[in-house]
Amino acid sequence: MTDIEKINGLVQRELVEMCKKHNQEKFNSFHEAYAVTKEEVEEADDEMDGVKADMKVLWNFIKYDNTKSAVELVNFTQKRCNRAIQELIQVSACCEKIKRGF
Repeated sequence: MTDIEKINGLVQRELVEMCKKHNQEKFNSFHEAYAVTKEEVEEADDEMDGVKADMKVLWNFIKYDNTKSAVELVNFTQKRCNRAIQELIQVSACCEKIKRGF
């Protein structure tokens, strides 16, 4: 199984959970679809903004040989990356739901 196939599996699982949670197989309108998808995009973007900020701080830790702080920050940044991935999986699930129609 390729990485893309694994990701598609995660997207499909998220779509099932999304439909169960909101008790609907389709969005009610394109407006609703846009709003929900946009919210997920903004959440992913917020996480990536944090990753970018972390990278600037990490560079300073590296320049000044602060290995302990660098490793701590890398651990924190990895968690941010995972949250961003989770949000992007939700965006992709929203796209799948939009393709179902209204």
